[in-house]
Amino acid sequence: MGRTVKRITTLVLAAAGCCLALAGAAPTAGAATSTASTASTASTASTASTASTASAAAAAGHWTAAVTVPGLAALNVGKGASLNDLACASGANCATGGSYTDKQGKDQAWIASEVRGSWHPAQEVPKTGQLNPGGNADVALVSCPAPGECLAIGEATAAGKQSPFISTEAKGGSWTNARPIATGMWLVAIACPHADQCVVGGSTAAGQAGVSSEHGATWSAPQTLPGVAALGKDGSEIDTLTCTSPGNCVAAGSYDIPISYPPGEVHRQVFVSSEVKGVWHRAVEVPGTAGLNAGGWAQITAISCPSAGNCSLGGSYENGANEGFTFVANEVRGSWRAARTIPGTVDKTGEYGSTVDGLRCTAAATCLAVGGVGQDGFIVAEKAGTWGKVRLVPDLTDYGTYLSAVSCRSAGNCMVAGNAQLPNDGGEDDEGAESFVLTEVNGTWGKPKVLTVAHGGTTDSADLACGSGGDCSVGGTIQYGVSYQTAPASYSAYVAEYTP
Repeated sequence: MGRTVKRITTLVLAAAGCCLALAGAAPTAGAATSTASTASTASTASTASTASTASAAAAAGHWTAAVTVPGLAALNVGKGASLNDLACASGANCATGGSYTDKQGKDQAWIASEVRGSWHPAQEVPKTGQLNPGGNADVALVSCPAPGECLAIGEATAAGKQSPFISTEAKGGSWTNARPIATGMWLVAIACPHADQCVVGGSTAAGQAGVSSEHGATWSAPQTLPGVAALGKDGSEIDTLTCTSPGNCVAAGSYDIPISYPPGEVHRQVFVSSEVKGVWHRAVEVPGTAGLNAGGWAQITAISCPSAGNCSLGGSYENGANEGFTFVANEVRGSWRAARTIPGTVDKTGEYGSTVDGLRCTAAATCLAVGGVGQDGFIVAEKAGTWGKVRLVPDLTDYGTYLSAVSCRSAGNCMVAGNAQLPNDGGEDDEGAESFVLTEVNGTWGKPKVLTVAHGGTTDSADLACGSGGDCSVGGTIQYGVSYQTAPASYSAYVAEYTP
């Protein structure tokens, strides 16, 4: 299965310490089910014998406590660190990175490696200081095609311009000096099916969706995807990217079409393009999305390819009333089927809409999708092209739940990460969120595990990465004190580990 790594902006929503529960599988597609609609009924449900049995069945593994990334505090003198991405070649061999604020108040790029189960101290990406006189650098993307062979892609600022750089992991968890790549590109996605065989994607200096490929540690010049400029006369970009093997990848993203009214406005549609044996094919509109997207604002947020020619992608679109809806589309044996809304993911209030933000497929048209509908997170499984009943993770605090990432070892054995928004004091101070994870074992979902940290910090999950053996890691940002909305807050980054 190809590894996909992409930048994700999470919505931080619902309550720490509350016991959320998921409804069991149901054979009928369409309607959503929920085990609780309020905190009190959720608590009652969690004590029921059936829920306890389900929880015990799904509690075979163990999560460590969420801890601050080692060594980050020494770098983060300005207390403004964040974790942007996380990748694992196996459960005990991972890498993660982001940004921190130095004593001059400048943002610098950090990276850290986990080697055989032990996290090495975070370090400034070597030589990024020389690339970053403008003081705005970070590690945005991380990929680990094999243990000890990770790479980090970031951006540094000089002369008012941000430029991408790369650093690769050396033996023992050290990192090479940063060097520029893909000059002029804005990078948002990376996929590495093999060491020294990676692809990055985003938009070129000309404002069109493009890629740059690595072959034996040498990176190609940026290449605009064939046909994408004809689709998006006002610009385009790759939003997500995955590869099943070197030279066989799929890129998906969005493009802008100018409209006559209002003046200067555009409609955003979505495209997909496949690379086959090293040659990128012409970008095409995702079938069926133009008819769904009457409101003119569609985006792709997730993609998964269990094998070459068998992929699924998901995201959201707006109808004519500017209400947001999920969509999914399947590629089966090299042919893309028409996109459709997932049954049961319509926000009946029309206030918040719905979107797919995580997708993992274990076979053709057999996937697990997660995201948000209204103020509830949702989980829904597809089997051989048929979507089952939506399982809701209820909004327990009137601030919402949200699921942002999913990984599956096999069908019925998955891990989901999300956030639970904490209540605030009358709406003036945002008290932050707590990350939580949900584990499915042999088709049974357990109760969520809230990832708390010491000293009163609140956690916001950024990414979930799992190895082939079922070991997983979650990483994100820690917030201490009140939010930036009212006063400067202290931020750091955390990691937590799962062993089956």
